[in-house]
Amino acid sequence: MASVLLFVLPISAQTSCANHQRLHTSLPMKILTTLSLLLLVSCTDGKSNSNDTAAEPGSNDTAEPAADIKVTAFTAEINPDCSVCGTATVEMDKAASVTLLVGKNGEAPTPWVQTASASTHQIPVLQLHADSTYELIARIDDGTDTPFDTDPIALTTGALPDDLPPMELVTNEDLATQPGLTIFVVARWTPIAEDDWNYLVAVDEQGEVVWYRFIEGLGIGLHVDEQSRIYSTETALTALRIDPFGQTSTEWNMADLGYDTAHHEVLGLPDDGMAIMSSELRTVPGWVDETTGIELDFDVVGDLLLTFDASGEKT
Repeated sequence: MASVLLFVLPISAQTSCANHQRLHTSLPMKILTTLSLLLLVSCTDGKSNSNDTAAEPGSNDTAEPAADIKVTAFTAEINPDCSVCGTATVEMDKAASVTLLVGKNGEAPTPWVQTASASTHQIPVLQLHADSTYELIARIDDGTDTPFDTDPIALTTGALPDDLPPMELVTNEDLATQPGLTIFVVARWTPIAEDDWNYLVAVDEQGEVVWYRFIEGLGIGLHVDEQSRIYSTETALTALRIDPFGQTSTEWNMADLGYDTAHHEVLGLPDDGMAIMSSELRTVPGWVDETTGIELDFDVVGDLLLTFDASGEKT
């Protein structure tokens, strides 16, 4: 029977909203200690102007509003690599800010995130539950007219991967889970760790999986920076940084950097660089066998702390 090993980091945060959403996190950079994060928290800025029009799955051609802005496309789709992660696209004939409102299964949509002014917007929609339908509304604001809402569209999430272990939340009656998300590594042992089956998983305070990423190699280190980017490893040869909101990832092969391994710790640095625990094999000469008087050399394996800047250059 296969067993599953979890490396868990609890995540918490504070959020402030004043006409727009800001994300504040407190991330102590201590090896093998508690790490705090809130990947993204939605907050309301007043009553929604959404109407009662039924959501049409997939896309929406919105009638031209009173304001002199035309929404030419408003669509949403699920990420093929994460069945609970979506992307909303809003296209307009001129630049404006968009506030995306999201509501689950008939609940009133509330503001999820606000973007900067542009004519085309790609907006990640995260913290969704599996096998659920959500209503999305785009609130358009060019700063000169009264903001207006599009008609709603529907976004339906898929099922979780069949091989992802079931999750169960168990808490003390007097101790609820902290607000925010908890992220951890899931590794399968049969009876040792499998090199080609590993997941990074985030669950909310209800214990529901709201984000995951399949990685082929064992994720040993785990860290989240102030920009909500996730650092880990993919085998002991590759450092990995994932941006769930930008929906991008970056890999650093240690052999390409001239080093042996990346193991146990990968940390983001304030200058957008990173720190990696690596290893080296060093020959130490000058040992003398007291019995024979022969001078010996010994090969010694040790750890290295490496730091790199944002361009990947060693500092």
